[in-house]
Amino acid sequence: MRGSTGLAIGAAVLETLKREEPNLIAAAVEKRPPVAAVSRILLKRFGEEVKRTSVRQFIGLAIRAILEEAGYEVAYRGVRIRGDPVFRTGAVYRPRVDGGKAPEADDSIDRMMASLTLDQAKRAFRALLHHFPNLRDDVRGRKTPGRFSK
Repeated sequence: MRGSTGLAIGAAVLETLKREEPNLIAAAVEKRPPVAAVSRILLKRFGEEVKRTSVRQFIGLAIRAILEEAGYEVAYRGVRIRGDPVFRTGAVYRPRVDGGKAPEADDSIDRMMASLTLDQAKRAFRALLHHFPNLRDDVRGRKTPGRFSK
């Protein structure tokens, strides 16, 4: 994970979280924010450093990546956590609807698309059709002959 190199303790936090994957999954199954399942472990190992905003953000991103690889997706964000020594809020996860077989939607693509003007969207649409001639039919669920048909 690229973000771990920017934090002095990032690599060690990431390794700790990977070892705690069973606890993260158990929290997801119980519909609890997984950050709460590991916050005391992280606080004990790394001290007050884990309370820094950048470290907490990194922990959340790392947990999301670990759980997405395990077939989970974010169900709710900003869920209140009471009595936690590190986190006030966290995400709750659920098993991916597709059973973990399809890739998670890329948030950066969604953000990019939302920022396009109408003219830019039209140009992007034409470019996609140029590069993927059967895209229109594939999106509509029609079987088409050619390299992009199912």
